[in-house]
Amino acid sequence: MVRRLALALALLGCADPAPAPSAPAPEPEPAAMAPVEATPEPVDPARAQRVEALESWLSGCAVTDASLSEHKLYTWTRPEQIDELRAAPRGALLSRERSASGDLSLFDEAIADDPHPVARFLRRRGQRTRRFAWVTPWATRMGWEGGDYGDRLIEVTLRDDAWIARFDPTGAPRWRVVDADGAEVSERDVARSPERVGAVHHVGDGPRAFREVVLVNEAQIERWAYATDAIRERVRADAGRLRELATTWREAPPALPADLDAWLREGWAGPPATDLVSRYRACLALGSDAYAPEADRADTIAALLDAVPVDEPMERSVPRPRRVVPQAPTYNVWCDPSMGCHP
Repeated sequence: MVRRLALALALLGCADPAPAPSAPAPEPEPAAMAPVEATPEPVDPARAQRVEALESWLSGCAVTDASLSEHKLYTWTRPEQIDELRAAPRGALLSRERSASGDLSLFDEAIADDPHPVARFLRRRGQRTRRFAWVTPWATRMGWEGGDYGDRLIEVTLRDDAWIARFDPTGAPRWRVVDADGAEVSERDVARSPERVGAVHHVGDGPRAFREVVLVNEAQIERWAYATDAIRERVRADAGRLRELATTWREAPPALPADLDAWLREGWAGPPATDLVSRYRACLALGSDAYAPEADRADTIAALLDAVPVDEPMERSVPRPRRVVPQAPTYNVWCDPSMGCHP
């Protein structure tokens, strides 16, 4: 009996072991997730419409150094000069050869020895009176640091057939003259009729960037006006656009140039502007920090435009000078019976 039990236990010890439980099947790896695209910022229709309107407005006053054919110009002045014009209804708008301090303008200093026909003509006695203007009122309202040109605005309209010269003392060429359509006038024709130049677009040469339109010939002015409804409307409209520009720049402030003068010169000499800030730069005339592309600056200019005083309007048409046509000489004829008739 004991022997049978031992044999049974031995047989049990030699039996194959029970199979191990099977390992669970690996779970499938999750599928790769598709990249998440950034959600575009929502477009503000009101802002987009405002920017479009501002770009259109600034395109209307953009000027490059290479060309200028605008015949409607604006010049700021002071109350005493307005009083002078009222006191002499037939007086000339261009009445001063020098500044109130007695100094020659930078323009007249620059053309002092220039041999070009326009420069020679403008140095003649009776052709030395000047007035300085620009293509839009707001771009010169602040003047320079330490002083401005005044708060009274005069609108000047040149004659349709007046020529406009471009003068850049460092350029090549230094002079270029165009007609009302912007077509270039040959130097030969300019030499024959330098009196047809009504204004000079002067690209300033100095430590500060500046440019100006110099009114040089009263005879090429068709009319000028002061304090009219049209001028008030123009000033009001410009002030409104400047406030819109300030709002836009507060929402997205533009990067300020490290060197304002270099930034201006580069833009004025470059290709046409395309974005809002470069269009603004193309309208400027003076390298003063007062015109830097900042919201507060735009608001300040707008406030000064709003403060232009309401005054009694004044308009003057400038008579075209009479051209003296040379006449053939006339003679009295006398006759002598012995010698015939003689003049």
